[in-house]
Amino acid sequence: MPSATNNPKTPSENVESWIEKIVDGEEGSTPRQVFLGGVSGWLTGFLAMKVGKAAATAVGGGIILLQIANYKGYININWNRLNRDAEKIQKQIVTGAKPDWTDKLGNKLNKAADKAEQLVSRGETVSRRWYHKLAYGEDLRARDMQTFFMAFAAGVGIGILSGT
Repeated sequence: MPSATNNPKTPSENVESWIEKIVDGEEGSTPRQVFLGGVSGWLTGFLAMKVGKAAATAVGGGIILLQIANYKGYININWNRLNRDAEKIQKQIVTGAKPDWTDKLGNKLNKAADKAEQLVSRGETVSRRWYHKLAYGEDLRARDMQTFFMAFAAGVGIGILSGT
């Protein structure tokens, strides 16, 4: 028979203790991995659906507007100029003429990408180390990664479903 001093926890106290375990619990714990993975996955899936819908609407609307403008005669293609520019580009490709601003921009972007790749290949970035400390604590175990990614995948699915 339970004594009068044994007070069972109310449902709100149970939820509060569960949240405390997640937020203040030991780093790398399974509930924390499930929480972080699920929440970040849900947010990713939800935002992907919302942004994807907006992008599809914008692109589709733009195509429809261009078709209407073409049909009404607002858009006229200057075929002579188009052919002249195409021939100029063809001559530049064949003769190897000096690069224009787009080629220079492409070269700069390639150099920047190579530099970024070198920085990442040298070691962990500050953000990666910060995230690993937040999510996994000091010792990173494969089991924690699997728990996190499973929760993330489930969160993405739930986010996609709730974003529709």
